[in-house]
Amino acid sequence: MKCSTCGKNLIKIDRRLEFTEPDFEHQDITDGQFTDYIGALESGDHENWNVGIIEYFCKNCNTIHQLQKDELENFRSLIPGWHKKANEDGDYFSRFVFEYLSFIAHMKNRLFYMEDSDRMAIQRLKQHVQIRDAYLQEIQSDRELEIAWLCVIDELDKHPLRNTGHDPDNPEVDKWWNSDMSQPDQYPNV
Repeated sequence: MKCSTCGKNLIKIDRRLEFTEPDFEHQDITDGQFTDYIGALESGDHENWNVGIIEYFCKNCNTIHQLQKDELENFRSLIPGWHKKANEDGDYFSRFVFEYLSFIAHMKNRLFYMEDSDRMAIQRLKQHVQIRDAYLQEIQSDRELEIAWLCVIDELDKHPLRNTGHDPDNPEVDKWWNSDMSQPDQYPNV
């Protein structure tokens, strides 16, 4: 998204639902709507009265822009289905695609929603110390999982991931593989 003032790219800084109350002075609401509004206030169930707010920041203008939507797109309900589909029988590529969709939707909707690209969300995951430590603890406490990861490590040591995008006849080691920085050239390649 671009800044309406300077045209530079904006950075997403927040995505939230806000409870909105009717404009009683300028808006005619029915008794039923008023009752529903009071019920939402009392119960804390604001679903019908929420509005989606997405905030962006322009570094160039040092301004915050808000985008308001009646409903924010939410892929959370699809994530478990994509993960389940990835575990069904089928070709490896289709299974990978469904697992990747599940993974990246979880990352960008629950963990790192401020990141615009999949790559930057993955880089933020690599930098997240608490997630890393919790996952390593899980691996160390499950011998079967530990053995599976040792096999993956052994295979990748023998055959590192290579990128064929630039030259299929001379693939290079993926520049992002060993980098947890925002740019791969900030960290030495393998």
